[in-house]
Amino acid sequence: MSKEPENPNPNPNPDPNPKPPKSQKPLRKPREPKPPQPPLPPLPLPPGELFIPISKASRDLSHAKKMSIAEVRYAVDLYYQIQTFRQAAGLQVRAADKAQTPGPEPSDFLLWTFSTMKTVEDTIKRALDRWTDDQIVGRWAKSIVGIGPVISAGLLARIDMGIALHAGHIFKFAGLDPSSKWEKGKKRPWNAALKRLCWLIGQSFMKNRNREGDVYGHIYAERKQYETTKNALGDYAAQAREKLANFKIGKDTEAWAWYSGCFPGIILADWMSLEETERARRVKEMRGQPGSGVEMLPPARIELRAERYAVKMFLSHWHAVAFEVRYQKKAPRPWIIEFGGHVDMIEPPNWPMTVDKPF
Repeated sequence: MSKEPENPNPNPNPDPNPKPPKSQKPLRKPREPKPPQPPLPPLPLPPGELFIPISKASRDLSHAKKMSIAEVRYAVDLYYQIQTFRQAAGLQVRAADKAQTPGPEPSDFLLWTFSTMKTVEDTIKRALDRWTDDQIVGRWAKSIVGIGPVISAGLLARIDMGIALHAGHIFKFAGLDPSSKWEKGKKRPWNAALKRLCWLIGQSFMKNRNREGDVYGHIYAERKQYETTKNALGDYAAQAREKLANFKIGKDTEAWAWYSGCFPGIILADWMSLEETERARRVKEMRGQPGSGVEMLPPARIELRAERYAVKMFLSHWHAVAFEVRYQKKAPRPWIIEFGGHVDMIEPPNWPMTVDKPF
């Protein structure tokens, strides 16, 4: 008995319109191996001579005064970026010197990197110095102790006097308005670059408070003493409780101890005149249980409040000068002076200056 041939299509209901089989993708052609790269040639010049072309190029700053606002804004940002890299390179140079690694190559290269970035940094600073020399407000700002050409240029490049009709507009744009909150999902209500610039201004006033001719450093010091006294008396206890309620602050941090009232108010006596080691010793000795002392803001918060006060005073004066230069009339007087009954008003120092160039 013969066997029946097997059905080549076991499907009892074959598709009358079968789809053609998908074509297989062709195999990827193997990549050809890259030819071996020749080794980098050795440095033809010692590091001390490598940055000579950069130095020559830095002498040609004839076009610095023609920079646009966008170019100045970019130059200011680039200056601080290079400064950060240069400081990191300096730390690496010192670390390499301490390690005393055999051979001069790493140290020479790091020194070349450090020197090159320092040259570029100084060149940007000189270019911004020339640009601000051509601006009345820029020259006035540079006459203030603690304000150099980079900060002066940054303020001119970030603040639009066509919009900032009052100093409060600058405070809000710089993130110095406490009523301005950055809500989740919303656009940041201030300019981050200007806010950082204002922080740098506060740091500069703090560091230069003992220099001859200083104005805003003295304002900072007086305000810090005022804030420290109020803090020791418990005037900021409500703010301390609000901070603990709205923010997650670790109980193992020193800030939590200040907010929780672990220290007596006497701890801040002569605080500004103490060295860091003496402050740390006093904190360790006087720390008690939460609620046993005065609920206070940490000294770091008081420091920032004092610096911001001096910065806002400077910005109000900067606005007064810029407003007068642009509109050829005095800036509107602050509300507290015009309507609030206050009569004492600090006028901008070193103003008026000789008005000989357009703004």
